[in-house]
Amino acid sequence: LRRPGQTTRWQAYGREPVTFDRQTVTAGPGAAGDSLVYLGEVDLYPRTTDNQTFRLAVPAAANMTESRDDVLDAMERASNDLAVGERDSSIFVVAAPTEGVPWAVRGLSIGDSDFWVGADERLATTDNIWVHEYVHTRQEYDPTTTTRWTKEGFASYYAARQALQYQSVTFEEFAAAMNASTTRSTSATLADPATWDNLTAYRRGALVAGQFDRRIHRTSDDGATIDAVVASMNADTDTVNASEFFDAVAAAGNESVRESMRPAVYTNQSVAMWNRSQHVAAFGPLPGRVVYGLPRGVDPGDYRVRGPYRNASLAGNDDFTLVTGESIVVQGRVSNVGNATGYYDVSLRVNDTVVDSADGEVSGGNVREVPLSHTFARPGVYEIGVGNDTATVTV
Repeated sequence: LRRPGQTTRWQAYGREPVTFDRQTVTAGPGAAGDSLVYLGEVDLYPRTTDNQTFRLAVPAAANMTESRDDVLDAMERASNDLAVGERDSSIFVVAAPTEGVPWAVRGLSIGDSDFWVGADERLATTDNIWVHEYVHTRQEYDPTTTTRWTKEGFASYYAARQALQYQSVTFEEFAAAMNASTTRSTSATLADPATWDNLTAYRRGALVAGQFDRRIHRTSDDGATIDAVVASMNADTDTVNASEFFDAVAAAGNESVRESMRPAVYTNQSVAMWNRSQHVAAFGPLPGRVVYGLPRGVDPGDYRVRGPYRNASLAGNDDFTLVTGESIVVQGRVSNVGNATGYYDVSLRVNDTVVDSADGEVSGGNVREVPLSHTFARPGVYEIGVGNDTATVTV
């Protein structure tokens, strides 16, 4: 959306401040931000947090994979966690329809405070596009050629860190994503975009951004992170070159971080991914991260049938046959893949409808089996599910 220019002029007297508010609306069904417009039937879902309002536009033609509240929660957490300077007062986000639409990219930030993301994008992934595009709205600086990599590199790293912190992403999955740039030979140099392929800034950039963050955090006297570097860049009213970037790194961490990380930016020298113990040493214990699933079906009692005719174990975990009036009892697997104690809310679904649930807590690194059951009143073929696992029940 390219809005027409608008000139305003006024004089003010007295102590009350004068404000000017400009809004763009569509003549028919639709929704508009400052730089982005959706034309068609659409519902708007606002969320205000810490002086920032999100307007999530969900078109009637879009089928979101994630719930609206979960997407807004993720963006709210990112808004609160990013300490990189002032926030835009309003963020406009469109969940773009994806069925039958061959988008060239999975999401796109447009202008200062608008972006769209494919409606089928997920949150529990290191490539969290919802958070990635939001980070772009907080990058106010204008890079030069030598710092252009920071735009996508920082956004990719931060999206992965948020997925590790708040979603069901394990450290191993996080490390694999960060390490993606080292799994193939490359001659790319971050300070020289002419050497890049399509993913250099996203992959190598994210790994290098993470190493900056880890080393700054380890060496800083006041617990600074890479946020301090971005805040310094955002405060620069001119373009930010590599020299200014490294000055900000030294100010946030120390001279050793500046000098040790120069080859990662100016050469194609391999950059190593840190391990779990190094991560914990820099950032603290991994959060409690709970994931759910069906039992493996290898132990007696993983699946049971209960009812007026029998009470027995069911073999396997592929296809089960019951009769009306019988119940299936499954030992839902609740796994905490983090270090800290986590809280769980596990549910059993039948044809995508929740029929039983349980909650509680599970300590880090442990697995708990939670019984969940459902009684089938009518014949048919049903799909049961816990987490991302499913099985078939024939009644």
